[in-house]
Amino acid sequence: MKPILGDVSEVCAGMTPFDRVYMPLPKGAYAFLDVAAPLVRDGGVLGFYHWAPGDDLWSEAEKLLREAFNARNRDLEFINHVKVSQYNPKYWKIRVDARIQ
Repeated sequence: MKPILGDVSEVCAGMTPFDRVYMPLPKGAYAFLDVAAPLVRDGGVLGFYHWAPGDDLWSEAEKLLREAFNARNRDLEFINHVKVSQYNPKYWKIRVDARIQ
């Protein structure tokens, strides 16, 4: 592992795709799915964190991932759903793991 300091939208351009990409900042991570999508190699896994309402934990995150990867003609399979921590009485920090093809 090699840490790289910089703005993700600048330093990731031209990088070789990775086996795993994690997006641990739940606030606004969806805005960088266009940067992350080409960085996950075929068969690789994306770990996407998101804030979700307690009454519907997975729908919005799955929709955001489908839209981002379908726009790039890439398929994905949801392989794991994790309730990470409760943010407040109505919202949770969650992680959705998807295998990308």
